[in-house]
Amino acid sequence: MKNILYICHQDPTSIQTAGRQRATLLCRALSEVAHLDIVCLRPDKMEQFLPNATFKCLEYQESNEKKNTGILSRVLRYLRLFFSTDIIAPQNEYYAREIGSILKSKQYDYIIVFYLYNALKCGIPLNKRLIVDVDDLPEQQFMTKMKAINSGKSISSGIKFMFHYLFFLRIRHYTRKIARSVNAIILSNENQCSGIANSVFIPGIPYPFRAQPQSTAPAGQFDILFVGALYSEHNYRGLNRFFENIWPTVIKEVPQACLNIVGVTDDTAKKWEDNWRQQTGVNVKGFCEDIAKEYAENSIIIAPIFQGAGINVKVLEALHFGKAQVISNHACRGFEDFLKDGKNIFIAGDDADFASKLILLLKDRDLQIRMAGNTRNILNSKYSWDYVRNTAQNLVK
Repeated sequence: MKNILYICHQDPTSIQTAGRQRATLLCRALSEVAHLDIVCLRPDKMEQFLPNATFKCLEYQESNEKKNTGILSRVLRYLRLFFSTDIIAPQNEYYAREIGSILKSKQYDYIIVFYLYNALKCGIPLNKRLIVDVDDLPEQQFMTKMKAINSGKSISSGIKFMFHYLFFLRIRHYTRKIARSVNAIILSNENQCSGIANSVFIPGIPYPFRAQPQSTAPAGQFDILFVGALYSEHNYRGLNRFFENIWPTVIKEVPQACLNIVGVTDDTAKKWEDNWRQQTGVNVKGFCEDIAKEYAENSIIIAPIFQGAGINVKVLEALHFGKAQVISNHACRGFEDFLKDGKNIFIAGDDADFASKLILLLKDRDLQIRMAGNTRNILNSKYSWDYVRNTAQNLVK
């Protein structure tokens, strides 16, 4: 049996976020064909949930790089970043020392790291033993920052945008250079595999595999559901934009509409939750044990996500439950090959479009049922546990 070192930055035994669900899926698949030593870069409490696996947590360490605020020092720092992989992530002395010690203690056939920046922080040799689950390309993660800068109209905003665009190009260059050196780069968006050496598509899929809803309460025509980790910046910023630009139009046109917000929360999200509760027709439920029940009792699912990297697993989860959906263009990333606006889902191009399509669904019960029926069989073989498991296991044969 092969030995694999799996490195991640979050507890892969917790499934509160899409990233953790993805780590859980890969660990489960790999533990069937190899022995796993799982190392988490944070001091999380991990459950011993897998056969053929050991678990270890390191102390969390911030970057050991000393930042000087002097102009010359900042210029030199940016130049160094520009001409090295540090532009993605600099090496962390503590992590490099700890991971280096683990690598010396045992012969591993493969080293699998969740996210490229973790591989660089840990100083792992970029060779054919290394498999990196990039999930989404680093330059895509950088794109959100660029879009925010580009929204300004001033000359300084234009200069900042050009500066960040140069960094975007360098991040893209080093990502592709690293891809040529390692065994495999795993991506969750199949469209991104083109042009990336050694790339392999493994989708993010909902985990655990939800049972079909058993709730006896009927789904109300005017009941809408949002599901997501409420402390995630992409989620709470998306909801804030939804309440500012979309919900007032919806609630004015359909006063009976009710939006239920479900998801894990923390202190970061609580300051937003108070504002959301003041909105007409909004029910902030927070964490719910039985997510299947929540899907069963709502007719329409929304995904107003306008930034961030990776794919939105929440879209696939709603498809699994056979629900009509209205999602943003951004939330459709990675699913363009099978999600078609007006056929099996509604995809909004802007805020006004989002509001009009949500109103259309709310007013037409037959359309809700028809759209829900069109989604039930849309999850093809690529978005199944069998596909994920077989593809992951083929990487380490």
